[in-house]
Amino acid sequence: MEVIETSVPHQSTSVLSDGWMGSRELPAFRAGNIVVSLCDLPQVDPEHLYLDVLLLDRAGVTQDNQSGTCFAISRRDSWDERSRFVSVVAQMLRHASIDERGLPSVGPALRIVRETGIRLESLALAIQLLDEACSAHAVTRSLDDILGHALGRVQAHRVMSAVVAKLALVSNQQTGPSPAKASQRQCEALVRVDIVNRGGIPSQLGFVIETVGKSRARSFLRKMTTLKMVPEPVCDTTADASGITSACGTNGAAATLAGRGPRIDGSVPGPVVIAIEIGRSWRASSTLRASSGSLKTVPRVT
Repeated sequence: MEVIETSVPHQSTSVLSDGWMGSRELPAFRAGNIVVSLCDLPQVDPEHLYLDVLLLDRAGVTQDNQSGTCFAISRRDSWDERSRFVSVVAQMLRHASIDERGLPSVGPALRIVRETGIRLESLALAIQLLDEACSAHAVTRSLDDILGHALGRVQAHRVMSAVVAKLALVSNQQTGPSPAKASQRQCEALVRVDIVNRGGIPSQLGFVIETVGKSRARSFLRKMTTLKMVPEPVCDTTADASGITSACGTNGAAATLAGRGPRIDGSVPGPVVIAIEIGRSWRASSTLRASSGSLKTVPRVT
């Protein structure tokens, strides 16, 4: 096994369409054209909060929605836990929403997180289901977004260049060409690696998906790096961010966030290690609820 270790400068990426909405007690988060919000509907469930997932058009008008009791979040859970939940789920669904099937295709993944929460095991399983249901383009966009936020674009390209080179080597060795053709195959692999890496991160991720399969690409990258390859909360805690009211927007006036950036305590992520070892139902509701906890139209975030 060969290991490549690289230091990782933590860079933030500003996404203009992302931001907090709702209130501190009942937060909502918008990620692209997805809004995930928590509502308090004791007549539906006196112990747990209610979850709304909205798919918006460019004007901020709801095109589709899925709603249901969120057994992972009780009315006793803290504001921090609530805000972490909605921000992670919204980011998880961001790129799944670009598929033509819309929200119905994300039902199994939503069921996982609303029943078991966003612990790493649950989140990884939910995203695995999303990757299987979504197009290769959506999976590429999701992985691209996570890599860019975690490493910064320059470092992410560097890390992926190493991944592509070694994955091409592994694939070439596993094909087992005859000795006479081995040298030719190696030269062809090197040429393709150069072309793929020159194409940028989407090209590199496309190569990984083509080589290992769409549903295995995320777990494959997770094994080769120290990255978890899942979305993380936008704010470490609402307390660290001085509350949703001031730092993240409130009462439907969503504020722009500048990605993850350095942590509040000033710490930065450690090195990323690349290692390759050779050989190895939620149903959409037909009508929108008219309760005070439901969002029907969301202002555009600029």
